Amino acid sequence: MAFQFEEFHDIWSQADQKLGGLTFPMVRSSLTVEILRIQYIYQKQNSFNNLFTHRHTYYELHLLLEGAQPYRFHEESITLQPGELLMVPSGLLHETPNEKFTYPLRKFALLFNIPQNQPEYKWVIDALAKNEPLIIRSAEKYEVLFRQIMQEAAESKAGWIENVHHLISVLIVHLAREGVEKLRVTNPLPLYHCTETERRVNAVERYIRDNLDMNLDCSALAASQHICVRQLNRNVQKERGISLRELINNIKYEVACHKLLDKQKSVSSIGKELGFADESSFNRFFKRCSGSAPREWRKQKILTEVKEEKKS
Repeated sequence: MAFQFEEFHDIWSQADQKLGGLTFPMVRSSLTVEILRIQYIYQKQNSFNNLFTHRHTYYELHLLLEGAQPYRFHEESITLQPGELLMVPSGLLHETPNEKFTYPLRKFALLFNIPQNQPEYKWVIDALAKNEPLIIRSAEKYEVLFRQIMQEAAESKAGWIENVHHLISVLIVHLAREGVEKLRVTNPLPLYHCTETERRVNAVERYIRDNLDMNLDCSALAASQHICVRQLNRNVQKERGISLRELINNIKYEVACHKLLDKQKSVSSIGKELGFADESSFNRFFKRCSGSAPREWRKQKILTEVKEEKKS
């Protein structure tokens, strides 16, 4: 689908500032999705750090517009080409070999989670939760949806948030249908079946995310998996290299950072959403993790955004 990227570059570059950290019920459905980030990414040259193996506690969706981007899963490699889409499931170990990128690189990216306690949408959750990458070779309809989302956010006309909600819901439902119907056809990699330990740790991460407003207790997490705390702690240490308590704190800190990017949210309300008894407790936790109090961290982020806008 050929078009002049430069015509849209400035619009798309501004739009993703308005789209982060949203949790909402989708328009025309009761499906709830936590949007961590929607981005239009443009890079003229390599600005990544060295190659590293990693996994996330959220879903990654990448739609390439220009250039080439390699990924490696369990020693099998693919290279994403323009017009192709890749979804990396939550918890799947992967690498991005930087030396094999082709520049300039442009893509749309969506990072999201779907809370588990939605029985009427279990088919969507099950379709996306497979521990396999989903590759779509002809992703024109997704490109159209991404363009519409970015355009709506950039223009910010009356009703734009509702329009974005609807477009995202359409995109995710399309993606789930692809997962049900085409995963084994479009995926050129051998099917990977994660171990019971991996599944257990992934389930614990989802449980933590779905219950952040509670005072999460290690014994309650272990009980949710019908094992003892000691065994669950060993499982988390094996799969993530950290303790169970560190896993809880890492997820809380990650979500806190995303929520702080929403300038409309107060620090005290964010603390309550993350299960802290009061603002002082949240301040101590956040400062221990980042070295700065939440308000200072947010202020620094805003100043950085202003500087970047002036440069552009």
